[in-house]
Amino acid sequence: MLTMPIKRSTVYRLSWPIYALVLCALAAVLYAPVGEHLLDTHDADYFGDSEESLRNPSYFFSAEKRMPGRPFFELLLLLQYATWGDNPRLFHWAGIVLHAVAAWVFALSTWRACREWDGAQLAGVLFICLCAPFQAVQWISAHCYSLTLICSCLSLRSFVRYVDEGKRGPALKTLLFLVLGIASHISTAAIVPFALYISHKKRALRREVMSLLGVMATVAFLSVLAIKTFYSVAPQNVIAARGFDFGMMAENYLFFWGRLLFSSFWIPARPDLTDWGEMAFGAGALFMGLWAGFRGQWKGEAAIIWIALSLLPPLLLQPEYVRSIPSGPSRYLYLSSAGMACVAALLLLSGRDRVRGWLGQNWSSFGTVAILGLLLTGSWFSIRRAEAVAYYTESRHALAVGDIDLGIEQMLQALAVKEGALDREDLYVRLCPMLLNRGRELKPHLDTARALFPKNPTLHMYEQVVRSMDGDMSALRYLGGFRSSEPVRRAIAEAYHHAGRGAYRQANYGQSVAALSRALSFDPERPQTRASLRAAQGARQNVQ
Repeated sequence: MLTMPIKRSTVYRLSWPIYALVLCALAAVLYAPVGEHLLDTHDADYFGDSEESLRNPSYFFSAEKRMPGRPFFELLLLLQYATWGDNPRLFHWAGIVLHAVAAWVFALSTWRACREWDGAQLAGVLFICLCAPFQAVQWISAHCYSLTLICSCLSLRSFVRYVDEGKRGPALKTLLFLVLGIASHISTAAIVPFALYISHKKRALRREVMSLLGVMATVAFLSVLAIKTFYSVAPQNVIAARGFDFGMMAENYLFFWGRLLFSSFWIPARPDLTDWGEMAFGAGALFMGLWAGFRGQWKGEAAIIWIALSLLPPLLLQPEYVRSIPSGPSRYLYLSSAGMACVAALLLLSGRDRVRGWLGQNWSSFGTVAILGLLLTGSWFSIRRAEAVAYYTESRHALAVGDIDLGIEQMLQALAVKEGALDREDLYVRLCPMLLNRGRELKPHLDTARALFPKNPTLHMYEQVVRSMDGDMSALRYLGGFRSSEPVRRAIAEAYHHAGRGAYRQANYGQSVAALSRALSFDPERPQTRASLRAAQGARQNVQ
């Protein structure tokens, strides 16, 4: 729904049904590996709510559900669950299709607003290929963002028709899709000020238009208030900010701008920008975009305004939570990615028109296709890097629900992505105790981790624990030197506990007893370790 004043040509023109198939095919190619992913955070909770709603339909309207607060999105998940059950693969593929539909609706709505085939269709293609919204496609619980973009575009499209035609039907559709969007995610409310901007640009601030804008604002406010009140215990409400720290909110706003800039078409192999670094780049991008737009030197101001507005809703989250968002793609960037796709399309086509005057039609078309190919290639590799983050979060979810073996496998999948956009140091720190606990081979992974992060004290501690288990008394004496430090003692005891449990699973009861005894020597106040020690001693006695 963004203005793109690019001259029409036939280079990218496709009929809209064929264009929809192209988007679906492109989404399938880029996101096919996502179909093999497992459940992530809150996915199982949504499945549980759907199962209970099928048994008891009144439960669907309950405020006591595990994951309430997004009724329209919950209805979509319920219909899927009723169709194919709790099969993660089919849910993931449904998310891929939903992403393609969102791109198609976005491109179609943009074309309806500006009547420019090239810019609108190219923006839709680029939106499919952006890696910034990867999490919203991979994470079943985040498919609400695709649904939100669809409803937002349909609402704005109807609003534009009302401004142009003044008929009641488009006005009612505007409000309907606005409510459905907010019932998917409250960030839909950001389209109300964007509708005001559209009215201003179209010089249509007449009484009936202003009346509709007032109704939109009222409906949006009441809808958000109703959701926040009725679903007060919803997780998204729990992490909402309880006050307004405008300084932190401004910092987080620039942080999101920088994150969008650095994760749209390319993710650094090992992102190491600090928060302040991302803020600096975000501030620069925001300033240059607004300065060029308002000076009339660049016609992409609508895209900048869209990005600026769509990044406001995440500021309602707790500032500490915002800063804890991992590097790389984020579901919070889904709506703003549509604006970034328009910016990229505008720059690409503007560059094509300039080159055409210098080198002619053929060379300009060739150059455009070549640059587009480079963007798509960069997106492919960046999406693969983003997969490492997905495997990492899936592993943490598996560990949280007690499925340690699955958590290990997902961590190893994350490590298999050689240049994943994640904190590999933290991953190794989490992997080591799990491997010890299951009695699996740790040394190769630990050697790699120590070579990569030689100064990490936790990895060094695990190395000494493993050496002591192999009979290295110097390692045992080294660990004994930390008995005066309570936090370190407990960490060492935890490591020995995992080692003892792993040895028990391998039927090495003597080693299990030795490891668990050492755990108690470092931290006697561990009832779970005492229980494990009694079991290991009993098993050893039975064998003897």
